[in-house]
Amino acid sequence: MWTFLTIIIVVSILAGTFSEYHKRNKTSRIESEKERAGFRKEMDKLKKRLENLEAIAAADPEEFSGLNKAGQAGHADKENDPDEEINELLKKRRSKS
Repeated sequence: MWTFLTIIIVVSILAGTFSEYHKRNKTSRIESEKERAGFRKEMDKLKKRLENLEAIAAADPEEFSGLNKAGQAGHADKENDPDEEINELLKKRRSKS
C-alpha cells in the first residue's frame, strides 16, 4: 500500500517536472524563431541595399575610381545627404536603361 502511494507521488513529481521542462523549451524555441525572423528581415534589407550600391557603382565607375586634387573623394564637395546622392545615381542609372 505504501509502496503504491510512493510510486504515485514520484510519478506525479516526474510528470510535473517533465511538463515544465517542455514549456520552457517551447518558449525558448519560439523566441529563437522570432530572432531568426528578425535576422532574416535585416539580412534581406542589407542584401537590397548592397544590390543598389552595386548598381550605382556599375553605372558610373569613373565616379568611384579616383580622388580629386584636394585628396578628397569626388562627392565630398557636395553638401547633399548621402541618401540623396544615391537616389540621384539610381535615377541616372535607370534613365540610361
